[in-house]
Amino acid sequence: ANDSVGIRGEITEIFLNGEGKVAAVLVEGKMESDTSYDKARVGIAENSVILKTNGQELEPEDLKKGMKVEVVFQGHIAESYPVQGKAKAIRVLD
Repeated sequence: ANDSVGIRGEITEIFLNGEGKVAAVLVEGKMESDTSYDKARVGIAENSVILKTNGQELEPEDLKKGMKVEVVFQGHIAESYPVQGKAKAIRVLD
């Protein structure tokens, strides 16, 4: 169950780091029977995998506002609102 989807929703904001790289995204969606959160700030780590549904790997810079995504979190999740966690995997849904 470690790979359960934490949140499914739309990217509503992109956060860049000092070098202009994508460091995190804000994802907003509905709580669904198989998800845990309706809003989350999702950090992109070195080991975060970003995939399209066809298996194609994407770069963090490919993430854009309005994309629908599923996020599997890794490690500790800060129970703030919105919650903050690091992505193990981000799936971009068509």
